[in-house]
Amino acid sequence: MPKAKIERVVREEDGFQVVEVDVAGGGETKATKTVTMRRPTAQKLTELVTVLGNEKKVPLTTFFLGSDYEGKDTGEETMSQFLARMVGVAIDKRIRADAYESVAQESTTITVGKDKIDLMSFKLKGLLRAINGARGVRAERMAAVGIEDPDSTELTQEQQDKVKTGDRGLGYGPYKTAAKNLVEGYVNDKGEKVPPQARENKETGLLEAIAA
Repeated sequence: MPKAKIERVVREEDGFQVVEVDVAGGGETKATKTVTMRRPTAQKLTELVTVLGNEKKVPLTTFFLGSDYEGKDTGEETMSQFLARMVGVAIDKRIRADAYESVAQESTTITVGKDKIDLMSFKLKGLLRAINGARGVRAERMAAVGIEDPDSTELTQEQQDKVKTGDRGLGYGPYKTAAKNLVEGYVNDKGEKVPPQARENKETGLLEAIAA
C-alpha cells in the first residue's frame, strides 16, 4: 500500500498550482517517485466549469497532469464528466478507507516478520504479557507527547489525533481488541462463547487474569 504522499507547491501560474508529489512504492527497493501535476484553484475550477461545461471535450487527464504523464489517459471528456468521475473516485476511496479501518479496529491479528498471527491463539499468560507490554510501550510514547491518559474522554481533538496516529504507528489496535475480548468475553472462530478471562487492575493499569 502506498505511503502518505508528500507534496510541494512548486509555483502558481494562470490559476493553477504546479505540485510535485513524492510517492513511495512497494517492492524490495522501496523506491520513491516524484510526479508533477497541475491543480486548479477553486476560482479557476469554477471558471473551467463555466467555460467548458458540458460542451467541449478535451483530454482532461493530460490537461491536469501534463503531456508527459506516464499513466493511462481516460480520453476526451467534458469538464462535468471529468468532475463527476473524480467525485466518484474520491467517494470510493473514502468508503474503502473507512471500511478498512473499521475492520482493522476489530482485528486481533498482528504481523511478525512475514507471518500473520492471531493474538487470541496465545495462551492466556502469554497474551496478558503481550497486551501489557504493548500498553507499556504505548504509555511511554504518549507521555513523550504530553498525553498521560490516552484513553481519557476529555482529550482535545489535537490530542485525539495524536493518539490515533500513535496507535496506528504502533499497531496497537489488535492488542486493544484482544484486551476487550478478555475482559468482556467473545465468540471464537468456532462460534463458541468464551467467558471473560481477565480484568483491569485500576491501580497498575495492567490486565490480569481472573482467579479460577
